[in-house]
Amino acid sequence: MQITGRNLGIWQISQDKNVSTEVPLRMRFFIPPTASGLRNMPLSISITDYETYSRSASSDGDHTHSIVIPNHTHNFSFYEYGPSLDGGKAYLIGLQYTGRGEISYIADKHVTNPIVSAAGGSTEVTTPTSDQHTHDVISELTTHMYDCDTLSLSVDGVNITPDIQSEYGNILDMVPASELGTYYDITDVDVYPYLSTPILNAWHTVEITPQLIGFPDTTVNCYMYAYLSPELKGGGI
Repeated sequence: MQITGRNLGIWQISQDKNVSTEVPLRMRFFIPPTASGLRNMPLSISITDYETYSRSASSDGDHTHSIVIPNHTHNFSFYEYGPSLDGGKAYLIGLQYTGRGEISYIADKHVTNPIVSAAGGSTEVTTPTSDQHTHDVISELTTHMYDCDTLSLSVDGVNITPDIQSEYGNILDMVPASELGTYYDITDVDVYPYLSTPILNAWHTVEITPQLIGFPDTTVNCYMYAYLSPELKGGGI
């Protein structure tokens, strides 16, 4: 958070970050006792693309791994016939019985036909061995269009969204982005009347949460810039 323009008739508090429904933008600031001429506090908000980091491991070509599964039990539901004790086969969903004490998983995309040995103790899943090797972890920054279409606004822990929407004509509802690089701006929403008392010599909090209209619990994301511009009747602080 930045505070600029001290000792003037107006100063600005600003903050910007990636935000989501679960992690809103929270501006916490202190109004000193000398700011007795405070008369309004316009809030301006700008919404744009948000950024995420994705991480993956390189495959280094075809390879397999061995893992040890802790003690556990298996419950099997066979089809019309059960496993025979003489090495006959009975098929399960995703599993294949191959005889006494051994169960073979049907091959999937990562592990090819591992053998599960369940003869007491821990269960070991073994695949063909490979030379010792490492995987490179790949981390890259990805930009996404913001996917919120409204904002929820609270001041000092009180949701003032209905009051702001009524006074400013649904100003917190916004147009979803149609392409990367889109900005949506909301300007000069006065939050001063909603500050809790005492106003002076006290901490205050403005919280802005991106949401979807009609689906307040759905997670949406954006990058948000927020600016508070408290104005004094005269003099400075």
